[in-house]
Amino acid sequence: MNDVFTPATKTVAVGTSVDWAWNTCTSDGYSGQVCYLHSVTWDDGTGSPTQDQGTYSKSFLVAGSYNYHCKVHATMTGTIIVQ
Repeated sequence: MNDVFTPATKTVAVGTSVDWAWNTCTSDGYSGQVCYLHSVTWDDGTGSPTQDQGTYSKSFLVAGSYNYHCKVHATMTGTIIVQ
């Protein structure tokens, strides 16, 4: 199971949009796949839905440090640094 954001920290310029992609599906060994639920949840509680496939995008218009985590995996955390 993929339970880390890669990269965990990303530095971007003001005005940049960052995309997250759910790509944690693996073979179930029987010609199918198993996909794991994740989310991108900001410290204020906003963010993506909990989902097992798809993408999420956020634009950063103000400089600062933005921390986020996965609702499903408490130790799965990340930071976007906007300069």
